Formats: sequence, structure tokens, C-alpha cells
Amino acid sequence: MPRDVVLTEATLPEAADAARLHRAQLPGSFLASLGPGFLRVLYRRLVVDGASTVLVARAGDEVLGFVAGTEDTGRFMRRFVRRDGPRAAVAGAAGLLRHPVAAVETLRYGPASADVDGLPVAELLALAVDPAARRQGLGLRLIRALQDDVRARDVPGMRVTVASENAGAIVAYERAGFRRATRTEVHRGRTSEVLVWP
Repeated sequence: MPRDVVLTEATLPEAADAARLHRAQLPGSFLASLGPGFLRVLYRRLVVDGASTVLVARAGDEVLGFVAGTEDTGRFMRRFVRRDGPRAAVAGAAGLLRHPVAAVETLRYGPASADVDGLPVAELLALAVDPAARRQGLGLRLIRALQDDVRARDVPGMRVTVASENAGAIVAYERAGFRRATRTEVHRGRTSEVLVWP
């Protein structure tokens, strides 16, 4: 990884880079199954949303990684559906038709997860690093940069939901100070760990 990697807030053009990295590095996620067009709409909304943050790791003109978070997942999802619903539905139509149950489960996730006692409503939504830049601490830098952003917003904490079998991601979040809080099934039959910070 080049040494001149800098972390900055994403611009609108970089929403496409976040979408590309999400699709390539998180291929098993439901959102990735909705395709690049849907992901571009989603990350554009996250970039412009005043209660959300997308940070990118850039080396020159190349985006090597990103992290995205929001102050309240349920509220963000409602804003996304209200402002971008038709465009997102068209962009992700094929995936939505293939996975209608998963789409409903995803929409229910934000509000439902806020009802669990003791869980922060703020959430680290996604983290991805290009394979060429892995194992050099970039993922941890991105997580810590989002934690700094959360502190600056006076948000008391955040959660992250990770597939239970994704041991590497769980270890990375634990290194950043997250602790396991509970388990959940965002999608039926797929258990995830919910980690919280601080």
C-alpha cells in the first residue's frame, strides 16, 4: 500500500467508488445482490445525508477503501426510501424481484434493531478495503476515523452487524474497541453478531 494514503470525507463522485468496492468486496451481502446501480444510489444518499458519513481512503486518484455510518439506521432508511425509493427500486429491480423477502427484512432491520435495549441506534453500515491494500492497517484506520466522526457529532456510541462466520471482520472491530453484545438474524437463517462501541 502506498504511504501517501489519506482519509477524507467522500464526495459525490466517490460514491461510485464506494459502490464498486461494496459490490466487489462484500459480494455475499444482500445489498450487493441489488447491483451496482442500486449501490450507487445508496452511497450517493449516504454522502449527502447530514446525519451520515462516508469516509474514503485514497492514494492519488485511487480509492482503496471506505467506511460508511449513520446516526440512526431506521431514520436513514426512511429518508432513503422517501427520497430515493423509485430510483433505487428501478436500479435494483432484478435483485429485488429475485429476493423480495430479503428486501423486506432489510427495510425492517433498522427500526427493529433500535428496539433492542442497550443497543446504540448509530451504526457502522459498511467497510471495504481493496485486496491490494489489505493487511496494512487501513481497515482499522477507517474504523477509527468513523469513531472520531461519531465522537465529534456527540453520538454516544454505535453498533455494527457482522455475519457470524466472518471471523476476520469481528476481530478487526474488536481491535477497534467494539465488543460483542448480542446475535440477530437480519435475514432468516443467517446469524449475525452485533458488536457495540464504546
